[in-house]
Amino acid sequence: MSMLEKINKALEQKDEASLQDILHDDYKFTMHSSGNVLSKDDVIKWAMSGDINREKVRIIYENDEIGV
Repeated sequence: MSMLEKINKALEQKDEASLQDILHDDYKFTMHSSGNVLSKDDVIKWAMSGDINREKVRIIYENDEIGV
């Protein structure tokens, strides 16, 4: 399972412990529509809130440095 697949699974299951383990402390999530950048803690709080829209999730490209 790829790193992004693991993250997606943890998000779907609202698995905070897995997200803490998977995401590096320097993790950054950039929102494509606004350019806002979220930290690891921001993403985990957002995931636990249940406010993430999980429709049409797909992985376009992934390597050791980036996931799209």
